[in-house]
Amino acid sequence: MHRFNRWHFLSVAALALGSFSSSGQAAVPNGITQQGRVLDTDGNPVTTEVAMTFTIYDDPTASAAGNVLWSEVLNIQLDDGYFSARIGEDGDNKFPADLFDGSVRYLGITVGTDDELSPRARLASVPYAFVAGDAIGDIHPLTVSVNGKEVINKKGEWVGTPVDRALSSVLSLAKGASTSTTNSTSAVVTCPTDSFVTGGGCTAQSDSASDGYPGSVKESYPSIVAGAPAPNQWNCKCFGFSAKDVAYVGCTTTAYAICAKN
Repeated sequence: MHRFNRWHFLSVAALALGSFSSSGQAAVPNGITQQGRVLDTDGNPVTTEVAMTFTIYDDPTASAAGNVLWSEVLNIQLDDGYFSARIGEDGDNKFPADLFDGSVRYLGITVGTDDELSPRARLASVPYAFVAGDAIGDIHPLTVSVNGKEVINKKGEWVGTPVDRALSSVLSLAKGASTSTTNSTSAVVTCPTDSFVTGGGCTAQSDSASDGYPGSVKESYPSIVAGAPAPNQWNCKCFGFSAKDVAYVGCTTTAYAICAKN
């Protein structure tokens, strides 16, 4: 029966699992270094080769299959009981990409066929890992990707969505139907879906210029459709008066809107 002296247990977590490096020439190695000493039941250091099982859990005591996040068995040759092992470097048994997502993780160690050592060790960051979530100073990535899409290639060139868009891809001109307007009717044009009005204008021609004063544009203004987040219509109204101002004279009016995409 072996026992593990927890007082000698040391965990050095190299948790920078991305493709960044301090020199810009090589990626940071994946893995966690485990160091310690194995003693037998009489307190003597073990000098043989032993199989050690390293398991990472999401709970300090639970051992159900759902609590086991990763596990690895290594055959380790002990030197006066001492060992140093790197776990998580086997290409066929890598740490899951979301293993170290900021949640608390616990490491359990089993020596040979003994029961797992207790208590489990709570994994903690090494000092420089505290700034890994908010890089400061110069960084030297090989490439930069956001949500799985590369935005800066290995030449340092921006390959993401262009920052500047052509004006024609942002603004458009909408034309409404020619409408006979009076003091109670308007010509209206509505911008396409997901667009809003940034300006507008009108053209108008009196329907009965010979019977009274020529019509003129009386109103030109934006409006908003119920439920829309911003004004998305342009309204025009044109009318004149008949002889002796006894009736309104209509105008054939067309509304235009300058529309911007959201």
